Amino acid sequence: MPELNWALDNGIIGAQTIVDVAASMIGSKDDSDIITRLAGVNHAELPEVREILAEVPSDDGQADVIRRKWLWLVLSWLYEHHGDDEDVFEKVDGIYADFGYPEEMVTFGPYAPAYQAKGDPATMREEVLREWRRYLARGNETFGRQSAA
Repeated sequence: MPELNWALDNGIIGAQTIVDVAASMIGSKDDSDIITRLAGVNHAELPEVREILAEVPSDDGQADVIRRKWLWLVLSWLYEHHGDDEDVFEKVDGIYADFGYPEEMVTFGPYAPAYQAKGDPATMREEVLREWRRYLARGNETFGRQSAA
């Protein structure tokens, strides 16, 4: 729940998404009173989601890990769809700003070395995509789902 609370506070997801996630968790091992309450929120009660999440204990020491995880998730999704979006690099620029200019994005963000080099724009784009893939692979080792062995 701290991840959802952080994402709501930072405008990455809305209250309805939290209700939907909570509903999908009903009956799981992570089911709790807060999950049950969130799952029961109707459209008119969506403003109450923040109040309910305020009851979730937060660990300020985890805020950076949560931010990095959401950054990786957002950039993973965007990368999966980058071929369908002509403005993908503008969106990367926006994410870079929205997440407070994270160090993790230096190699493929708007001020990446590939953008500073003179040369073929297609070559620069490929270099940025290559760095982006490297970032995603490193993030997958940290945040990706591990299959049960």
